Amino acid sequence: MIKKRKIHLKVNWWKIILFLFFAISLLHKFIANDIPIIGETTSGYECLVCQDYLFDAGWIKVNPRTKKAAKIIQPIINRSPNQIDYSASLVAPFNGNHWLGTDSLGRDVLAGLIHGCWKAFLVGIFSIGLAFLIALLVGGVAGYWNGEEYEDSILGSLLKFFIFIIGVFYITIEWNSGSYGISISLFILMWLMLYIVHKELLNRGKKWKISPARIMDRLIELREVIPGIFLLLASLSLFSETSIWNVVIIIGFIAWSSMARYIRAEIMNIKSQNYYKSARAMGLNHFQLIKNHIMPNALDPIYATVAFAISSAILLEASLSFLGIGVPPQEVTWGAMLAESQKSNAWWLALFPGISIFLTIIAFHNLSNYWRKRHH
Repeated sequence: MIKKRKIHLKVNWWKIILFLFFAISLLHKFIANDIPIIGETTSGYECLVCQDYLFDAGWIKVNPRTKKAAKIIQPIINRSPNQIDYSASLVAPFNGNHWLGTDSLGRDVLAGLIHGCWKAFLVGIFSIGLAFLIALLVGGVAGYWNGEEYEDSILGSLLKFFIFIIGVFYITIEWNSGSYGISISLFILMWLMLYIVHKELLNRGKKWKISPARIMDRLIELREVIPGIFLLLASLSLFSETSIWNVVIIIGFIAWSSMARYIRAEIMNIKSQNYYKSARAMGLNHFQLIKNHIMPNALDPIYATVAFAISSAILLEASLSFLGIGVPPQEVTWGAMLAESQKSNAWWLALFPGISIFLTIIAFHNLSNYWRKRHH
């Protein structure tokens, strides 16, 4: 008698949620928009939603909403989150054409949730991506060059310090004025000047011994001492205008310290292993050691911390939007919708954004646990 084998397919709900929300965030303009996906203009058939993406990114100057076009293919929800309709103010869910209701200005809640998903993932992924790069630099130097000292001229060190401070000052000014290209150019020029000063003045004048690891350790400690919320509010005051990208940059420059400590500890642990000592005894240079031994083994356990940090960044952005800080008032985000529910006493404005935030954070927490179990 042949026994039938039962096949059990284990489906992780958090993976489905992450995939679904990530897909919605990327395709938010295709799902909810007040312009057609494909429209017929005087120039022929055009993908107006594709142009909308490019217009928001600043790659084209013509707003597709100014074009007169016959609607060929429309989005699933033919409304934008900022489209105001006072005649449909505070419509309850599943009533009329608004599936999840409207707010006090008549803006569609479902369209707001979809576009709010994009802003949440934008802040979470890009800010933690920036924080990860900073943590990799600071934690990598603190761990790899731990206990090593290098000689540098006193004059060169002072000049590099002043070049760095002045460079950051002018980069911030240009960024505030909207000159992003000039800001990037100044950033590259600053590091080029630091390199030239280091090479030219390294062997001139009096010298002193500098420990890069000790400097990075003090930098991590300095960041840990200052409360994050105070540093966040102080950083927001540096920008003359509110922008979602400013929030991304500020969170990125705040959230790196815990990851840097973790990277530092992992690298120091790897340096104590026999395989690393053997590779170093074989005469491998710093680049080969970092590429073949440090990076592959140090970064794998850090993924769990990164996933957890993304959920924290999403929650922080929602909190700032709820308080009306950092994000422009016209931006429709999950936190801003929660704040709107307080003013209008509409339960659906608190329920649907709250569920979205909750599911996203829980899904990223499960992703963090998944990476942690996989490493151990």
